[in-house]
Amino acid sequence: PDAQPPLLRLVAAAARHRFRRGPGSRRGVRPRASRLPKLPSQLGDRSKGGGVMAEGARRGRPPRLTRETVARAVLEVGFPQLTFTAVRERLGVGESTLFRYAPDRDELVRLGLGLAMESVEMPPRQGPWRQVLTDYAVFAWRFWEAHPGSATEVSRGVFTLVMVRLSDELCSFLMECGFTARNALLTCDLVFDMVVDSRRGVEHMDGLSAETGPERDDMKRQWVPDEPEDNPVPGWEKIRQAKLEAVNLPPFDWFMKKLEVILAGVAASLAPRE
Repeated sequence: PDAQPPLLRLVAAAARHRFRRGPGSRRGVRPRASRLPKLPSQLGDRSKGGGVMAEGARRGRPPRLTRETVARAVLEVGFPQLTFTAVRERLGVGESTLFRYAPDRDELVRLGLGLAMESVEMPPRQGPWRQVLTDYAVFAWRFWEAHPGSATEVSRGVFTLVMVRLSDELCSFLMECGFTARNALLTCDLVFDMVVDSRRGVEHMDGLSAETGPERDDMKRQWVPDEPEDNPVPGWEKIRQAKLEAVNLPPFDWFMKKLEVILAGVAASLAPRE
């Protein structure tokens, strides 16, 4: 081979470089086409249905949901109209995705109420117990009022850990004021049960809940009829007049009158003797 002219040696080396000898093959075998990198012209324009992403398209997975995002969607939909479908459409996600954060409607309610409770400032727990309970009862009324339909949800027994913590803190405050644990719990239950029930009544009469009852005007006609039934009770006219005054009062004013009675009863039978 050393006697070959330089030109022949060059041609032979080039041939060995371009081909490799396969077992049992009489001719050289080219490298497999699958091992060769494909050129852009071979891939084609996949933006029209293929796999190459069009210029300017978004890359990566869509942003993940969070419990706060779901909670905000619940508040935006509103409790009277709250359904899985409404929240899912608001978020633009599938049903299985939403199920990861809320397995049922009650959990959607808890998420919404929890976010709403964390977004407000609680009254201070300082001063006489009666004033503190009044402040918290008014706070609760205004909170339910700001979120129509929420009192109806709570009246079904759907509440959040924030609410449980708030009740415990108020019971602890009352115990510091001299209440027994039992009387402190009974007091908190009386006050806030009345708040929720009063707001739920307003929601039903004003059509602010998914399960509404008679509207306010219908309730007036039923509760305060123009004419008495046969054999009316003694004092019927005075009772009717008192009913008229009650139904014509703003709901919050009537609520405050009931709160005064409850707190007077607490002072007489549950509060520590001074």
